[in-house]
Amino acid sequence: MKAAADMGRVERLSTPLVLIAALLVLVSVIVTSWAALRAFEAQVRPEIGLEARAIGSTVAAPISNALRVGIPFTELVGVDEYLQEVLTAHSGVSFFVITDLNGRPVFHAGGGADAFLSAIAKLSAEELTRPDFHTTNGYGTVLALGRDTQHIEGWLHIGMKREPLDVIVQDTLWDIVILLIVGLLLAFEIIRFVIQRSLLAPLSMINAVLSRLSQGDYSRRADTDAPDEVGRLARAANAVIRRMHDRWERFVWLSGNLANLSSAAAKKMADRIARTAGGLDLAPERVSVEPTPITGSAARLALFLFVTAEQLSTSFIPIFARDLTLASGHTWRPELLTALPIMGFVAAVAVFTPYAGRFIARHGSRMGIVLGALPAVIGFLWSAWAGGIVEFTIARMLCGLGYAIVSMACQAELAQASAQGKLARSLGGFTGAVMAGAVCGTAVGAVFADRLGFSVTFVISAVIVVLVQILSAVTIKAKYENSRLPLKTSLLSDIRETFKYPYIVMLLILIAIPAKIVLTGFVFYLAPPTLKELGFSPAAIGRVIMLYGLFMIPAILVGAWLSDRVKLGNFLIIFAAVATGAALALPMFTDIMIGLPIAVALVGVLQGLASASLLSLPVKAAGPDAPAIPIVLSFLRFGERIGSVTGPMIAAYAMNFGGLNAVLAVMALISALAGIGFFLGLFILPKNARRATS
Repeated sequence: MKAAADMGRVERLSTPLVLIAALLVLVSVIVTSWAALRAFEAQVRPEIGLEARAIGSTVAAPISNALRVGIPFTELVGVDEYLQEVLTAHSGVSFFVITDLNGRPVFHAGGGADAFLSAIAKLSAEELTRPDFHTTNGYGTVLALGRDTQHIEGWLHIGMKREPLDVIVQDTLWDIVILLIVGLLLAFEIIRFVIQRSLLAPLSMINAVLSRLSQGDYSRRADTDAPDEVGRLARAANAVIRRMHDRWERFVWLSGNLANLSSAAAKKMADRIARTAGGLDLAPERVSVEPTPITGSAARLALFLFVTAEQLSTSFIPIFARDLTLASGHTWRPELLTALPIMGFVAAVAVFTPYAGRFIARHGSRMGIVLGALPAVIGFLWSAWAGGIVEFTIARMLCGLGYAIVSMACQAELAQASAQGKLARSLGGFTGAVMAGAVCGTAVGAVFADRLGFSVTFVISAVIVVLVQILSAVTIKAKYENSRLPLKTSLLSDIRETFKYPYIVMLLILIAIPAKIVLTGFVFYLAPPTLKELGFSPAAIGRVIMLYGLFMIPAILVGAWLSDRVKLGNFLIIFAAVATGAALALPMFTDIMIGLPIAVALVGVLQGLASASLLSLPVKAAGPDAPAIPIVLSFLRFGERIGSVTGPMIAAYAMNFGGLNAVLAVMALISALAGIGFFLGLFILPKNARRATS
């Protein structure tokens, strides 16, 4: 625990270093994105000009023919109607305006013509005839009208609509923003891992050695594996320890020689050696290596990458399942068959989570990640070449098995690595890594699926999971050190042992399950189809749903700090539950176009504030008498999966009963009443149980 505390003190260096590095990445990406947008518009603008000239040439041809046969320019008939017909046939054209040589308008058509006519009154004839002429409403060009190039009688101005380009630029801008967020999150996780593993953990180890030296303890030497400056510092500390041992041995040897002179001298030297040795630990034969503390950064990075791999396919799994169902020729309830892969994945995670906790408690986090990821690799590869909906469902169940084991292993490793007084912040990193991976995977996966196809995206997921296995095998310690789980216990005995704590039972039933009901029932089930009915594009719907994760990530950090430093864990849980109920009622009393996205963001903030406490307080409540930490956490995760499964069911039933407002009302009541019930339940708990979680 002392090493963990030292790690907590040294870790203060991590925040400014990570923020500075992330800020540099952010600035570089913003500059690159701005330059890319300008280059994109510069490349598109000539293309629009070419299109305008092509359409203008078509319009100018019959007018020029009429001028060649001798019809005066001002006496042309039916030109306005002709221009309107051409305008109707080309949706990208804003207006046509024909002027004489002096710039006076003669014919015009199109909604943008009025603004153009107002603008040309301030321009000279020379400015009006520039080939690259464009208006504030869009791009355009100008063509000469006449019998030939030597006899020009007027000018045809073509204005192109800017709206199509604006749509492309806006979509591109959003894509850049999403990729910016993905790049920032990825950079943050990798930089955090590198700094903690290569700098903070070795410095913490050296700090522990120096702390022992300041207290006269020379029984530990620093680990000198690091090849950089930290390694040189460790070798310098070891040199001091070695010299101290050498001088002590020489002192004892000289004292023995002096003691041979007389018995009085021998007694005096023995007393001096005893007094000196009493304040120092100087036994060279007992010197051991100070272990490098567990940082949890490897588990966090592994979890982030694994969740990213899993979420790559989230956006298209229903579409892929529907295609397999139709290709297989199944006619029985195709909508139900399409949902089978999703249900199979969630069911596998729920069923195997308790067993995953037992496996990790016995064999350690590293073994859990390396072996647990293997079913996920098989599942992703099988998904890529699945020939039917049944095969795809089985493959997704294998992915669910892998997810259950890997997520529990990473969560247990983070709990093991938590410093004194920082359990909530350490476990809050679990939820933060999951949400960051979900945001990155969902955003990038849609691009992969669109550019490379569904099967290739599954293969990419498998490759990322293999990288997670390699990373974990190299960087995570082999054994979960604090496991107290007897090898002969059964799952039923673990359930009885864990659920003898009323606080954990209350937290599971009143907080964990309702929170997931709200998440899946409102954010994932209700919001997307509602937004689609409101006219949101698929990309816009994805951005609204992504608000949940984006707002949750910073809220997790704030909630973890408040839980550890101010001891507001129970208050945050109660406040989040009740306030979530109020947030869900917001769309019922405001414009739903605005209220629904705000509600999604508020749910992310509130659940983020409570997430770290929801993970750390059960561990505190169980205390040292509970079975291994993974067992306690596994049952909490199992309860969350129950909420994930039942949330869409409850929302669907409420939708059939009373529509959108009924779903919002039911979800709001579930969350608010659960929070109130948890608040009242705290008064029923024994004092020692309340004290353990305060």
